[in-house]
Amino acid sequence: MDKFIEFITNTGNFPSPKAVIALGVFDGVHPGHRKVMETAATLAGETGAVAGAVTFIPHPRQVLGNPDEIKLLMPEADRIANLQKAGAEFVCKINFSKEIAAWDAKEFLEELVNCGLFQLTGICVGSNWRFGKNGSGNRKVLEKFCRERNIRFIPVEEVEDHGSIVSSTLLRKLTAAGMLEEFKRIYGDYPKLSGIVRSGMHAAGKDLNAPTANLELQYGVMVPDGVYAGYSEVDGTRYPAVLNIGFAPTYGVKKKRIETHLIGFSGNLYDRDLTVTLVKKLRDICKFDSVEMLKKQIVRDVDAAKKAVTEI
Repeated sequence: MDKFIEFITNTGNFPSPKAVIALGVFDGVHPGHRKVMETAATLAGETGAVAGAVTFIPHPRQVLGNPDEIKLLMPEADRIANLQKAGAEFVCKINFSKEIAAWDAKEFLEELVNCGLFQLTGICVGSNWRFGKNGSGNRKVLEKFCRERNIRFIPVEEVEDHGSIVSSTLLRKLTAAGMLEEFKRIYGDYPKLSGIVRSGMHAAGKDLNAPTANLELQYGVMVPDGVYAGYSEVDGTRYPAVLNIGFAPTYGVKKKRIETHLIGFSGNLYDRDLTVTLVKKLRDICKFDSVEMLKKQIVRDVDAAKKAVTEI
């Protein structure tokens, strides 16, 4: 088995061997996750400890189910960066596996306490967080375990929005439904799609004067088919973007694609990582009677995308 737990990053100098950790998967680092991390950072400050986050890689549901069943909301590097913004002085990962999934709750906690990376003095989790074999570990199990070992334990109540618990699952549902403004209102930013740029059919550059990056999706949830306004940052520069998500009926293409035209960008993006933020749906996908008609519509789409990105 791989090492149970290891550092991903350490941004502090560890002035104290004592550590308070926020424990969870933290996919998306949504407001509920941030609240857990901020609580851990506050407790660490009060007790002379350092604050850290302990996350799980890969996602437990990817190990225990179909790896394609769940799309993570963000890449690992973004998860780490967002945890640091919320107060993590270091981030560790648990190398999750089926073997670890078979441990009961107490066995998991003993491994965590005795991992040798830090002296654990505090644990913060979401109040409804479950862990251990068949989800046997819960708030009561953690309270008892921590009390017996003189470890501070703080269960952090979930963040609610209009009666719904803010969760990664909720954010995935909002994205899949195309509810971009609702996502932003809850999360604080628009949803993102991240992946690798692959070679496409080249028609956009050759016929339409609007070259596109064909994004092979790795992170983020696919929105309903349509033409969207968004933006992407490449080499430190932010470019407005028009995205065609779905088919290309004018060309008879029946395979779903994420084709992204970065307005004003000139260069080669093949095999590079690209993250695109979705801001607004501009229109549905439709079949045009001619390429010339499509070209005229793309000009209108570009203008609309620039306006949408400027207004946010």
